[in-house]
Amino acid sequence: MPSRRSASFVFSFALRAAVLALGASLTGCSGEVVEAPTPESAPAEALAKLSPTVRQRLESGSMTDALVVLDGETIEARAREARGLGVAPSERCFREERRAVRELALREAKATLDARVPTDGVEVLREYDQLPVRYVNLSSLDAALALAGSSDVVSLHENLAHEAFAGENLAIIEQPAALQLGVTGAGATVAVLDTGLDYSRADFGGCTTPGEGPDCKVLHVVDLAPQDGALDDAALPHGTAVAATIAAVAPSVKLVGLDVFSGGLAYDVDVVEGLNWVIENRAAYGIEAINMSLGGGKYTAACSGFATAEAIKAARDVGILTAVASGNNSYAGAIAYPACAPAAVSVGATTASAQTLNGTAVLADTVTYYSNASAQLKMLAPGSVVTALGSGWHGTSFASPHVAAAVASLSAAYPQDTPDELESRLLTTGKSIYDGRVKRNYPRLDFDGAAATCVTAVTPTSVTIVPEGGVTTFSLTTSSACAWTATTAATYLGLSAASGSGSAALTVTVPKNDTTAARTTTITFAGKALTVTQSKDTTAPKGTVLVNAGAAATTDATVTLAITGTDLNEVKQMCVSNATTCSAWEAFATTRSWKLSAGDGAKTVRVWLKDGVGNATSAPPADGITLDTTGPTGGTIKAMQLDGALALTWSGMKDAHSGVASYLVAYAPGTTAPATCSAGALVYSGTELTYAHAGLVNGTVHSYRVCGVDGLGKVGTGIVVTGKPIPYTAPPVGSVVVNAGAVYTKTQAVSLAIQATSQGTVTEMCVSNGTTCSTWMPYATTLAWTLSATNGTKTVRVWLRDEWGNATATPVLDSIVWDNNPPGLGTLTLKATAGTLTATWSGMSDYTSGTASYVVVMAQATTAPACDAGTVVYSGTATSYAATGLTASTAYAVRVCALDKAGNLSAGNLKTATTPL
Repeated sequence: MPSRRSASFVFSFALRAAVLALGASLTGCSGEVVEAPTPESAPAEALAKLSPTVRQRLESGSMTDALVVLDGETIEARAREARGLGVAPSERCFREERRAVRELALREAKATLDARVPTDGVEVLREYDQLPVRYVNLSSLDAALALAGSSDVVSLHENLAHEAFAGENLAIIEQPAALQLGVTGAGATVAVLDTGLDYSRADFGGCTTPGEGPDCKVLHVVDLAPQDGALDDAALPHGTAVAATIAAVAPSVKLVGLDVFSGGLAYDVDVVEGLNWVIENRAAYGIEAINMSLGGGKYTAACSGFATAEAIKAARDVGILTAVASGNNSYAGAIAYPACAPAAVSVGATTASAQTLNGTAVLADTVTYYSNASAQLKMLAPGSVVTALGSGWHGTSFASPHVAAAVASLSAAYPQDTPDELESRLLTTGKSIYDGRVKRNYPRLDFDGAAATCVTAVTPTSVTIVPEGGVTTFSLTTSSACAWTATTAATYLGLSAASGSGSAALTVTVPKNDTTAARTTTITFAGKALTVTQSKDTTAPKGTVLVNAGAAATTDATVTLAITGTDLNEVKQMCVSNATTCSAWEAFATTRSWKLSAGDGAKTVRVWLKDGVGNATSAPPADGITLDTTGPTGGTIKAMQLDGALALTWSGMKDAHSGVASYLVAYAPGTTAPATCSAGALVYSGTELTYAHAGLVNGTVHSYRVCGVDGLGKVGTGIVVTGKPIPYTAPPVGSVVVNAGAVYTKTQAVSLAIQATSQGTVTEMCVSNGTTCSTWMPYATTLAWTLSATNGTKTVRVWLRDEWGNATATPVLDSIVWDNNPPGLGTLTLKATAGTLTATWSGMSDYTSGTASYVVVMAQATTAPACDAGTVVYSGTATSYAATGLTASTAYAVRVCALDKAGNLSAGNLKTATTPL
């Protein structure tokens, strides 16, 4: 049988060196770290993110293209947390949600990176909207370090190149038996990233164009590398042969071909573009698996941080497994990139039949000499000889399509399986093949075993139930022939079924948690451990309290409380207090007699509640009531005297707590009012502020007590008034005249002439020098009265009262000026001329009543007599006097006295003079 092998890592020495150097620069890829001098100005952490090739080119001053890889997982986790989505789910029904969230998160992260990192020296050449990757041109080391300095950036590496790795095979993997189970790939699509896909070949069902033809298996083709105008390489149609292998393994599977090769090499930027396209179009084409029969380099450990490795992981995160050929370099202890990516399903090659390879006879189902193997290799599949397009093909390139076809078929048959579960299904059911070169066993694909195994999926695997309890359902998805049981040691759980077969729903009933702690138990359902966690009751009871059935006020400090309390675990205790704290817990009761705190006013009763597991209210229910033990107080009252009646008027009573609602009027004859409003005769009850008591005998005394009644019916002590009914109320009128109307008096004792008239008889009067009077005396028409001390104007007031007690509110009055001081002496001059003496005087003032006139007495002597005893020679108002016809050479004495208006005469001023000859 003719055979072909794809070119095996035949590329330039410079490219191989770059790839190997890049691998050496990443810790864990080769075991070595190639260190270069670190510029003092460059952060070591940022420099470590640059691959040696990128760093070398930039340090030499050359521009370079590079793939920038971001931390997609962290970016997505932040986005999910910010959107309240929790941990990213792996179930199929959530995969599109995860893809959309990641796309949005990446867009935001890249925009933030652009905003924070200077754009000088960085040109974005390609953007991958589904992947944490972008392809850029860097013009300087500073620009690269600015990018690498971001915590979201994982690495910057050069655009790596990949080569294409070039019927017994179906029987050895038990493919016919798998088809008998109906696992044919129906409903699933495999994306082939390779050299192209010539859909016109008969192997693909006679496609006229992608998606068109009687049994066309190719849905779509995309040329992502620089277009060469061909569906595939005519000389070596590697991609078409790989796709034909997939179609042979899974006859009902659909295919999408993505050409990522430019000539004989596929570069990272195009491979990443292809993976980005697959993620974006997964739902549109039903893509369940990817095949990548390409790669390069030598990696002794898992390789992450590369653009393609991150893209494979992103595809796996949205539910797509990628089968990757391990390489054909005969490495024992290393595999190619990107097969070394942790998220890839790396595939080595075995023989499909006994044959001669490289001049050596080998048995069927053994590892081929050219197949790369290491601890990172996950599984094997036939790679020699594989018939496709009518020819026999060798290489790990044709082992990985077997796995990609199986993944797609199993994914369609077991849609509940996550990528991890699908991978586990493949690895746990495969036939163990020993590779003596690395002394390891690897599982070789057993399609029938993987398809027939009762691999079950249960969702969710854990739930948290609220303390109140509830019902939850676990969904089991498995083959109809697969039996299952459900068991649990938790006796408080209720299970809807204990056993069954095929897909099912297990309903679990969880009662309320009446314990003091959270509780967790396990249900074993179809061999899966399902965790049911029920949180403890941390919610305090809720309730209400009503004082006296919600009354606004009370006159009794002892009240009745109506209490309600609800709680998941029953209200067990309560603590009642008039204060804001409480410590005396007692058994919960719905009614409670309670005494309010002392003193009238607003009162608040608080009730704390505690449930059976110790949860207590921090903000207790409360109710308020006003305690009012005192009736209304204060107020004024007066009694108006009427003919045969008394009209009572009151106001100003107050009650600070429940207000004044009404009034009581109690009556008793005589001068003593009732001791309380309940002791006398109740003559009035109502809301008015007046009461007229009629039918009384004029001139008799009656007493009353008026009490306020508050809103609670509490009666105050009241106010009292005494009155006497009279036939009329007009007070007497009259007058008083002092000293017969004189204006002045020189004595303090005066005589009053009093006149008064009334409807009846004026019986009393009260005389006062002041504005008030309290000493009543029998009425008289004349009265000797003494004015108040000190000179000046004096007013005498007289109040009058008749036989019925009607008294003048405003007294009658009269005024007089009392002046008992004579005028002053003033000055006197005496001028003597022949036979004449002329007297002149001034300044004889009187400041109370004023000077009225002057008196002059004269004697032929050296001393003149007093003005009221001597011979008056002049009396009048003049201030000078001339005496004529006097004897010459004779001595004369002259005295001048002043008389004031009250009649007071001064002692006078004395002067003597002798008439000349």
